[in-house]
Amino acid sequence: MKAFELPTPIVDSTETTSLNPWVKFSMAVACLLGILAVAASNTIIDLDLFHQVSLFREFLANGAMPMTDSFAYTPTREIVVHHEWGMGAIQYYAMEGSGLGNAGLMILKYGLAFSICLVCYVVARKNGAPFALIVLLSPIALSVGGYIGFTNVRAQVVTLLFLAIEFWMFSSDRAGKRLWCLAWIPLMIAWTNIHGGVVAGAAIFAFWVGCRFVEALLESNFMGAVREGAHRIGLALILPVLMCVNPYGAAYVPYLIRAVQMKRPMIGEWSSIWGSGDTAMLLMFGLALFVAVVAAVAIYKRGSGAKSIVRFLFPVSVIVLTWIMASKNMRHVSIFAVAWICYAPMLLSQTEFHKWVLQSVSRNQQAIKKASLAFAMVALAISLNARFWAVNVPAFADDAPVGSPIYPVHAMNFLEQENIGGNMMVWFNDGAYVSWRMFPQIKVSLDSRYEVAYPHGAVEESVAFYNAEDSWRETLEKYPTDMVLAPTATAICETMDEAIATGELSWKVIYRDESFVLFRKSEALAVQ
Repeated sequence: MKAFELPTPIVDSTETTSLNPWVKFSMAVACLLGILAVAASNTIIDLDLFHQVSLFREFLANGAMPMTDSFAYTPTREIVVHHEWGMGAIQYYAMEGSGLGNAGLMILKYGLAFSICLVCYVVARKNGAPFALIVLLSPIALSVGGYIGFTNVRAQVVTLLFLAIEFWMFSSDRAGKRLWCLAWIPLMIAWTNIHGGVVAGAAIFAFWVGCRFVEALLESNFMGAVREGAHRIGLALILPVLMCVNPYGAAYVPYLIRAVQMKRPMIGEWSSIWGSGDTAMLLMFGLALFVAVVAAVAIYKRGSGAKSIVRFLFPVSVIVLTWIMASKNMRHVSIFAVAWICYAPMLLSQTEFHKWVLQSVSRNQQAIKKASLAFAMVALAISLNARFWAVNVPAFADDAPVGSPIYPVHAMNFLEQENIGGNMMVWFNDGAYVSWRMFPQIKVSLDSRYEVAYPHGAVEESVAFYNAEDSWRETLEKYPTDMVLAPTATAICETMDEAIATGELSWKVIYRDESFVLFRKSEALAVQ
């Protein structure tokens, strides 16, 4: 065995060549349509997209990246480090620059989703896992991270793709190739400018460098390990410099540190996965860890000494560490899914389970072909029923699943028709959409940029206002607010209606539908 190579699987993966080509084809089609069905389950446009494309539109208009905020009339941070500005550029050109509109966005969505899955498959194959095992395990990864990961379209999707590419680079390095180093540098620069997930990518890279160094130490002495891993260590050392290559320069790093440490108790996706209430996903999440642990234990029992075991240190550790990340924050579940599908098949290929799978597949090829085709037909039907080609911008609760954002589409249509402008108090989810539709005619009180643009306490103040807590009137009078856009489900609607009816509040309802109410200050009406 050559130094730094993974042990050969119990059953060589070339056994998959005994599969009938039509069986492999049917399994591949089933897998691809399964990916389509999972991605099609979430076609609702992501609320963060609107502030990203709005920012890039301002960049194009001004010829420079804005360093301060121009969308809000409430206090904002002195320097607004928008770490997802690059994603805004991608989204803007997909929709506006291409001339394809919503179709361009959907092409981007599915292009990213299938690219992630393709790179994960390539990584798993490079790690020695056979085709059949990867395909049979893919439903677990898709069930765990697909709906959360394949959004329409948020910057984290690019993080998933770049993480998979990084894992591919790790596999290339193990195979003795070094050209990946040239690609890793622009990858990290692009990652820095597209999504804050670069922090996870950088941490995983640094951990991998450490694991490879431990491997090298067992093969030689300290200086030998340094020489063997000099290219990896060098890249790790320049990471801080690469992360400063962005429009904000060195100000980017302090922002990231603050953002990583910040708690977000009011944002559901930052809560623990155990409180999600999604029983199916939780079962798959637990099963995924169970599979990895069982494989790791089997490898440990099979291993012959520290050198044999340490080669699996990184695969096992990255699965466990990303599992811990995901258990704490639902937002990281998709990161765990990528790590799992890249490395769990390789771990299982070192166990007797691998042998059993290949033998079972070989004995039941016709049944597997029929099951795969049936699965493919069901997945296609699900995709068609979900209208996978259409962007969903829900204006009413009936247009979207519970918990999904509802956008003030018709309220903005009304304002455009009546040519009404001013400062608008908005709910957290609605501000970015209002800015995309109405800026600079309308400025907002808040949007989903959260810590990027707004000081500590701004979101809490807004939540208290829309819950009609005792301080609601104080908040209303604190800023130069001309209008209030309120979701009908919020308590402030009834409270303001009552205050207007009794004459306590000199405001007026100028628009109402089943989703939103639009209040306007009487002074603003008089001025108009």
